[in-house]
Amino acid sequence: GEDGQIILLTDQTETRRLQSQLSRHERLSAMGKMMSALAHQIRTPLSAAMLYAGHLCNSKLDETTRQQFSEKISNRLNNIERQVQDMLVFAKGELPLTNVISVKALEVAVAEAVEVVMMTTGSTCVWRNDCPDQMIHCNPEALVGALSNLVNNAIQAVERKARLRIAFTQTRPKNPAGASQLMVAVCDAGPGIAPELLPNLGELFVTTKAQGTGLGLAVVKAVARAHQGRFSLQSKQGQGTCASLFIPFAL
Repeated sequence: GEDGQIILLTDQTETRRLQSQLSRHERLSAMGKMMSALAHQIRTPLSAAMLYAGHLCNSKLDETTRQQFSEKISNRLNNIERQVQDMLVFAKGELPLTNVISVKALEVAVAEAVEVVMMTTGSTCVWRNDCPDQMIHCNPEALVGALSNLVNNAIQAVERKARLRIAFTQTRPKNPAGASQLMVAVCDAGPGIAPELLPNLGELFVTTKAQGTGLGLAVVKAVARAHQGRFSLQSKQGQGTCASLFIPFAL
């Protein structure tokens, strides 16, 4: 007899529908966790701001106390705004790279952004910039926000009077055909991070902080990706941590 063929037709409609439902469910579940984390993060500074605002309504306050309470409210509201901004960056996952700026301009912007937290915690920083005239394509607000996040983390690791090093350097390409990149490293001399925690830091909801959500480093990674770059974290217990952002130079 003649050779024949058996053709099996499988209807994948139901499988595809279930896969689609599952991915939607996972996304909703992640968003639900995210919203719960954000609500938790916002509640503390919001309660404090409301408390100080209540005190300000007391007309018997002297001018110095009034000034102090106003500053405390402003700090708490800035904290909330930063949390919401982080959430938006993470949720969108993409950023328009609107500007071309010099590495020196980036250094100045970061220094301005961290000035208050450095002052209020009695922290100091050694700045180094080996490539001030090189240019980068970036979203300045998001990039400065991500680097400020790294500085805040470094200060929180030692609680007060942190001694930081922030370096802007040009990396050497690993292969001759590759292009060099900008590396911004924020290093502290804090307690360091346990080796078993290190691989997963930067994922949502993985954090070393009692009240943390892991959103900060997840946002830094998202900002690095949006700039066609990457994020790296190196740490040794008892010797401190170096968080580095790698970004291509503008061609």
